Amino acid sequence: MQIRKNMTKIIKFVYVMSTFLSLFLVATVSAHNPCKTVVDCPPPHPYGFVVAVKCVRRLCIYNVHLHT
Repeated sequence: MQIRKNMTKIIKFVYVMSTFLSLFLVATVSAHNPCKTVVDCPPPHPYGFVVAVKCVRRLCIYNVHLHT
């Protein structure tokens, strides 16, 4: 019976942590668009969740915020 209680505690902990961490999830999406400066990157969709556009190692990088 003790093992079952420990298993439920572990499952609850994993569930709570995954829910908590997903609130702060920020993903970086890289499009395969070559660039030399940020000006060379195509503009993001106006209604998207793009936070910033960068030109890193000659590729356009779009920082996307998944949760509002």
